[in-house]
Amino acid sequence: MKAAITAACLASLMSVSAFAAYTGPNSGQTKGTAPQQVETVKAALEAADDTPVILEGQITRQVGEDDYEFRDATGEVKVEIDHDKWPAGVTVSETQKVRLVGEVDRDAKGVEVDVDRIQLVK
Repeated sequence: MKAAITAACLASLMSVSAFAAYTGPNSGQTKGTAPQQVETVKAALEAADDTPVILEGQITRQVGEDDYEFRDATGEVKVEIDHDKWPAGVTVSETQKVRLVGEVDRDAKGVEVDVDRIQLVK
């Protein structure tokens, strides 16, 4: 009896895991799934809150303690970069191309990108 219950539980778990890995039509389109990653400022400005982003461009100026303006070929967006997210020993000018990894932060004040990681692009 225990073996039958264990087998039934395992089969149930396996079917849930298989469904979670579905990549066919409409995957990622249903409520409760992670939003699709965006890669341009224009797309980030239109994206939902918490949408993952990877942006490449320049940090053009500092506008607050942890707030900066970021620009790519599609537009500008405010980004928040906490002090601990800056690479140690690396300086970045307004002409240096960088890759920002983070997520969209949409609230009543507007849209910005909360940056988790900065990489220099060579």
